[in-house]
This record gives sequence, C-alpha cells and structure tokens, in this order.
Amino acid sequence: MRCLLILPLALTLVAGTAAPAVAAEDFCADNLFLPRKIECYRDEALRQGNPGVCLGTEKAVEFSCLSLYVESTGDISACARISGSGGEGETLRNACIAGAAVATADPSLCDRVEVGALKDTCYVQLVLERGADEGLCERVRNSPLREACRAP
Repeated sequence: MRCLLILPLALTLVAGTAAPAVAAEDFCADNLFLPRKIECYRDEALRQGNPGVCLGTEKAVEFSCLSLYVESTGDISACARISGSGGEGETLRNACIAGAAVATADPSLCDRVEVGALKDTCYVQLVLERGADEGLCERVRNSPLREACRAP
C-alpha cells in the first residue's frame, strides 16, 4: 500500500514537475497534535503578517495562535480578535495583552490590562521574570502578590 502512495509523487518528481502545494491552513487543520497545530498556524500568520490566519480554528488554537502572534510582533490590536463573549472573552483578550507585555518587557501594556488579577500578575512577571524595575510592584493591588513581587 505504501508503494502506491509514493509512486505518484515519484512519477511527478521524475517528470520534472513539482508536486501540488498544500495550503498551510489545510496542513495545519489536519495536524492532530495540538502544540504543532498552534505552531503551524502561528508560523503562517507571521509569514503572511496576518493574524486572521488564526481565526476560525478551535478556541484553544485561536487564542494561542493570536497570543503568540502578538508576542512576536507586539501588535496588540490582534488581541481584540480573540472570540468569546462575556467574562471568558474579556479574560482571554486581557491575557493576550498581558502576555505581550511580558514578552516585550513593556509595562505600559500591563496598564492596558482590565482584569485586576491579570494586571497584577503582569507587573509581577515583568519584575521577577524580565528584571524590570521593582517600582512596578507598587502597582500591584493584591497585597500578598505585591510582597512576593518585592522578594529577592
């Protein structure tokens, strides 16, 4: 059976014509391993400079793809494209902005996060993971988290 699958490709290559290209979106959709599927869509979105490539996929893929796109490009406008209504959509869009803030080490993006717990975590991550000025800890509203932010 394997020979039957390989034979058309071999004949195409011998004939000197290229095998038909497979659209990246088609390949990504057929990839069953979730991390690879996310990576595939993200890579294609970056290649095209178009976060819309991430849309219309499974919710987890869409969120991860858009978030990774934003972290790579700094274009937080793509976070607004994350679907979902009510609290869930708002939380995912704010998590996208917070992720971009940490990835780009930009505290002004944390200021734009509207969900309190995510905003606090954003500042703490900048200080503890990115070596940002410890003065950012003063912006953390949750007292135990603020103290953890100040800890060496």
